[in-house]
Amino acid sequence: MSKKIDPKIPLVAAAIFKNEAPYIIDWLAWHRAIGFNYFFIANNDSTDETETLLEILQNHGILTYINFSSDFYRK
Repeated sequence: MSKKIDPKIPLVAAAIFKNEAPYIIDWLAWHRAIGFNYFFIANNDSTDETETLLEILQNHGILTYINFSSDFYRK
């Protein structure tokens, strides 16, 4: 017997993206379909349109993103 997810209880996903622009919308759609209702994303020095898309999605209240550089940890 599976339990239904209560939409009033936040289910948040956190992830790190790097050059994922072609896949972000599908990724978000899948995770929303299975019950996640908010997202925290770290953008790891993407060189494609990832940051632009994340900014648009953040402006629409779908997620929060930060820029994250793995180079910081290599020093």
